[in-house]
Amino acid sequence: MVKKQLEKRMKKEISYLKDYYLDDNVHVNQVSNEFDVVNIFIKSSIKLKYNVKIEICHDYPFKSPAVYLLSKENNNIISYADFFKQRDIFYLNKVRLLHYECPCCHNLLCSRNISHPLLEITKDIEKFDLQFKRLRTLYYMKIIRNYIKKLRQDNINSIIEYI
Repeated sequence: MVKKQLEKRMKKEISYLKDYYLDDNVHVNQVSNEFDVVNIFIKSSIKLKYNVKIEICHDYPFKSPAVYLLSKENNNIISYADFFKQRDIFYLNKVRLLHYECPCCHNLLCSRNISHPLLEITKDIEKFDLQFKRLRTLYYMKIIRNYIKKLRQDNINSIIEYI
């Protein structure tokens, strides 16, 4: 009974991923028995700029899945929280971003409960990517504000606060 419910949930979650990221971009490996790790691969697309690998153990949903970003050039993998943390470090030393959420402390896998579907976890990757883009934009805006002579300083500060 429980096994069938878990299989039903996995099929449902995979269909959500295929609906959101398009059927061609989501691939699931075939498993031979119930204790094998299920790997879900999501190719980069308009909604998600990274190749993602989700490893689901046999005791899912009681155990969080492992989520990795895959390199396009070679087969390197890295946890998505570690990836965004490493990318953010340089910019965080240079600028301060209001409402910044640390990728290693505030990712969905750390605060996950059983009802969180896989789609929410992949949307967490999108959230941290957007946060990184804001951080990088703020950094470059602060650099070029010294070179902008036509705008008044209060206008420049308003733009920076908006970012």
